[in-house]
Amino acid sequence: MTQFLYIGIVYGKVKPGISAKLASRIKSYDKGNNNPVFAELYVAKEGYDEHVENCEKYVNRQLFPYLENPQGNRTPSEYVDPKYSHIDTLYVRNLVEDRIKSHPLKLYRLKKTFLPITRYNAKTIEEGIKNFPEKYLEEV
Repeated sequence: MTQFLYIGIVYGKVKPGISAKLASRIKSYDKGNNNPVFAELYVAKEGYDEHVENCEKYVNRQLFPYLENPQGNRTPSEYVDPKYSHIDTLYVRNLVEDRIKSHPLKLYRLKKTFLPITRYNAKTIEEGIKNFPEKYLEEV
């Protein structure tokens, strides 16, 4: 299991994304006492990394009208604009899980016991998922 789909709070904004390295991804957002948090995490079953990418593309299409575009460019940022307060981590989680169920994607959810993911526990969780997937992950 190598590909992660996360739903995070970064710079105070909702941000979904994917990464092959969970610990390094969360650290990349940790600038200026930002304290990023991943509220949800999904992991591809071995050999099904394209399912993570499929799900991310779907979520990004659904969120496109709500993304920030502070410079007025055609390409929005990857962050949900805070003025859309109804687009929270639960809203994005429902998008992800509806997609997983409707297109049987080989993705597993990190158990709530291990959430939230912070810069302090990301490496431990990543190693735990790799070594003990049945302890850390559950079906959607």
